[in-house]
Amino acid sequence: MAEILGDDMIRVGENAYEPYLSPPAWLIGVLCVVGAFFAYAGAVGAVAAALHWRLDPAVTRTVRSLAAALPVATAGAVGATVIYSSRQDFSTDLRVVLADVVVAAGVFAAGVALVRFDAVRRERARLVAQHA
Repeated sequence: MAEILGDDMIRVGENAYEPYLSPPAWLIGVLCVVGAFFAYAGAVGAVAAALHWRLDPAVTRTVRSLAAALPVATAGAVGATVIYSSRQDFSTDLRVVLADVVVAAGVFAAGVALVRFDAVRRERARLVAQHA
């Protein structure tokens, strides 16, 4: 990105090319924010659709909790990956890159699993209290 935004030529090996499109830096930022929004909305929407399809009784509670916790789980996954990568000197070795993916996915999945566990636990408690 630094070459694209800060230089008139892109170097690929020994060859240099002029970029066809040279977008301003603010546009890249806007596109990242829009992409993040669509990823967030898509993730929450996919969970809602899957749980509605399965007629899950905790769908509303799960979706509300997930909507609030998804940014926290994402930040935790990114943070854990940065910490792991920094301890590996940000190596691009295949083993380290694959471990980065595993760390990010594991932390994110653990966060989402905790949200789901809590939502189901609360919904069960509500249903038990309602029938008692």
